[in-house]
Amino acid sequence: MSIVDQEKAIYLCQLKPPILTVIVGAKCLDGIVLIADKKVTDCSGNTKYYINKFFFDLEHILIGYGGRVDYFDIFRKYIAGDIMIWRNNNTKQYTFENFIPKIKDSVIRFNKLASKANDYFEVIIGKHLGKLSELYYIDKDGGVQNISDYISFGSGKKTVDMVLKNVNPKTITMKEFAKRVYFAIMYLNTQPDSRVGVEPNGFPTIIYLDYNKEWDKEAPEKDIEEFKLITEKKLVEYDNQLENLVNSF
Repeated sequence: MSIVDQEKAIYLCQLKPPILTVIVGAKCLDGIVLIADKKVTDCSGNTKYYINKFFFDLEHILIGYGGRVDYFDIFRKYIAGDIMIWRNNNTKQYTFENFIPKIKDSVIRFNKLASKANDYFEVIIGKHLGKLSELYYIDKDGGVQNISDYISFGSGKKTVDMVLKNVNPKTITMKEFAKRVYFAIMYLNTQPDSRVGVEPNGFPTIIYLDYNKEWDKEAPEKDIEEFKLITEKKLVEYDNQLENLVNSF
């Protein structure tokens, strides 16, 4: 890379938004759904690799996270390691009840270690406990929100929110909600220089926390295939114009 290109990359890193992803969670009629793209980019927008952005280190608790590319893996290991250290400890440092405040403290500690103002993490947490299931969002400063409808964050937030502008998650199923977010992510996946996307021939991560089932499950293949066909049809019919595509729902 030339000196000019290096300087350009540094300049772009300073200007680009820090959360290079899109993650969405919603409390729907039949359960909580968690959705994320899989693309990881460096600060100048180059694709580095694709990864699952949810992890499952405590039973019935799922965490989705977003942040600067250099911190994805570090934060995941930090949290997972902390949980593993205390999992077999008789003091039960991590429990289903205290998990949110513990993770909140970890987010605060981690973000204080960031070397730059824009190097930070935000997380979404789904606690799966039947009809008592809960959805939380924790911002970079440790602020906790108990989500009653839906939350989105990341560089794809504006597009996702546009697609969901007339949607009330409480009145539709997880599948119906996921169909719209799948569309938004796949639309972004077609855009030049987008920091949101999936691997070639891939699809977003979609997880259902069904109120009437014990275990959380990824969306079945038949749902993904249905979402794919609907999205491909709409992209062709409406010539990739986002406003028209949104109204088509």
